Amino acid sequence: MFYVFLLQFFVISFSLTILVESATNARYAHVSALINDQLFIIGGQPTSFQLKGSNDVFYLDLKKSFNLQDPSLVDITRTSGMPLTISWASSTVVNKDGILIYGGYTWSLNSGNLDNGDNALYLFNATTKQWTIPTVSGAPPPKRREMKMVSDNNENIFIYGGIQLGENPQWYTDMNILDAQSEFRWELIQMKNSPTYPRADYTATMLPNGVIVYIGGRTRAVRDASILETELNIKQITLYDTKDATWYPMETSGELIDNRNSHSAVLTPDGKIIIYGGAQGPNLITASPSLAILDTSTSVYTWSVPTISSQFSPPPLILHTADLYGDYMIVAFGNVTNGATSPVEINSGIYMLDTKTFSWITSYTPNSTSPSDKNDPISIGIIIGIVCAIIVFLVVASIIGWIFYKRYRENNNIEHAIPTPGSGMDRVERDERDERDERDEFGGNRISNITSVTDNSNNENVRNSSTTDVTVISHSRPTSTYKSTSNYGSTPYVPSYTPPPYYTPHGGFTPKNPPYSTRN
Repeated sequence: MFYVFLLQFFVISFSLTILVESATNARYAHVSALINDQLFIIGGQPTSFQLKGSNDVFYLDLKKSFNLQDPSLVDITRTSGMPLTISWASSTVVNKDGILIYGGYTWSLNSGNLDNGDNALYLFNATTKQWTIPTVSGAPPPKRREMKMVSDNNENIFIYGGIQLGENPQWYTDMNILDAQSEFRWELIQMKNSPTYPRADYTATMLPNGVIVYIGGRTRAVRDASILETELNIKQITLYDTKDATWYPMETSGELIDNRNSHSAVLTPDGKIIIYGGAQGPNLITASPSLAILDTSTSVYTWSVPTISSQFSPPPLILHTADLYGDYMIVAFGNVTNGATSPVEINSGIYMLDTKTFSWITSYTPNSTSPSDKNDPISIGIIIGIVCAIIVFLVVASIIGWIFYKRYRENNNIEHAIPTPGSGMDRVERDERDERDERDEFGGNRISNITSVTDNSNNENVRNSSTTDVTVISHSRPTSTYKSTSNYGSTPYVPSYTPPPYYTPHGGFTPKNPPYSTRN
């Protein structure tokens, strides 16, 4: 009996260990996309020891309730992993159930060598969970990293800027369009009033009127044989009108926020762009504030900083992803920044912001307008405590059972021992015989006591995710993606832009010729 309980103890302990070790790894420089109430996470750098990306594919089912401490991610890498490893890419949703990934670094699954091939597109079907390489037409642009893909309602995908792969890379200023509606056809766009400087590590948000809002990022210039890299001035954003292929500058109003790169952005139904995270300077220190809002429903876009409780909020991040699902902004993984040194920690958390109340929630319920912003009553800590209590109870019960069993065996051995005259056992036996004889005189019958012991116990499997802090010194860049997947029934608004009659140079240096002219 004792050994049975001891075996149960080790089985439960081993099961808990497996559940913790199988939790989803922390990562950065991954991509994400929302399809059919599922948030897919693909690729990325999982640890500082594996610098060749990953082929991971897993998703968060948003049709089910979950606690943000244990979001129950579904890992399908074994059956639907990427055919190679990837990081620093960009993604968007095409044809309702496809996730198109472009660019970034890729490595062979077999050899681990860097993939130097020309192909830069991979398509994942979220329904069949299968990967294909699209057949393209037109002249594809050079492979690149640290850029953004953004698509319109006609499946036209816009890719601007970015950085060439390899050493001493070229920084790009071109705009390429990929037509994904009927065929994957590349086209290089001839732009008007285009910027004269390159851009990388920015965010690109498509408004309903076909205007792309480019926020932040960094640029590079050569001056006096020296290379200067700096963040672009976030107060002075750039707009690209997809209808006439024309760029327009806009100087925003409102609160002042730090310049930044490697941040994320999502668009709410009422025309507000929410940015999160970002870093600045050569050491990628934290940009402040971590969260800010750009209102595009006014003639001059306006920055504001909402009051948000720090409780349950994510750490300051770069290289994370952010997606909007209904009223919730979902922030996943990334590098954790600080105010003094380069990022040295990889984040393993997933966070949800209620964009109506601007509060970070800890539990999610589908179709709920006001999910709890408090800890779940049955939190992971309580569940672990219950499991530990059950384990302790089983151990104690097994010890007590073993003691009683041992005593039972000893008593049984005494009853079967051979008594000797004058011994204590002889006297005990005579007394017992006299008692039996006395009961027999009164017609009593011999009674045998049979004791049965039953033990019913329930085992409960509890999954707990763990957070593993892994150090990494990284100057890698963000690949967060945004794709609206449903009609949220928002109040209609008309985003607008009015270029000012002047232009203030970006990024802390003054070009010889202003890169923009006013709109005629």
